[in-house]
Amino acid sequence: MITGEIPPEEQEFLNDKAILEKEIFRLDVIENVLLSDRDASSKLLENIKRDANNCDEALKACRKLYFQFGVETQSLKMEELKKGCLDKEVVQNYEIKSKRKSYKVFTSMVITSYKKCIDLLRKR
Repeated sequence: MITGEIPPEEQEFLNDKAILEKEIFRLDVIENVLLSDRDASSKLLENIKRDANNCDEALKACRKLYFQFGVETQSLKMEELKKGCLDKEVVQNYEIKSKRKSYKVFTSMVITSYKKCIDLLRKR
């Protein structure tokens, strides 16, 4: 010590300290990368769950609309039978004509709602 030399124990300590500090830095970098990956995965999972819920709700709405479509189909057929308007080419009854027009609109609504639901499912 008097000669200004660093004792070997202190040199070993400083070398070990430098090695440990490098290792700590490396592990901190890895931890930060893993944490950012975890956060990104959590956000993606939340988006997937939200989209799944949206698709589920859209599909339920489609099913309700399709059920109503079936009810309307039966109603129109029964009314056509009662009024004797089975031939679709020759319909004199204006009430049946207007119901058929609204039935066509309803049909396109059902198809459109299913297409939207399918598009939602394909996005994810």
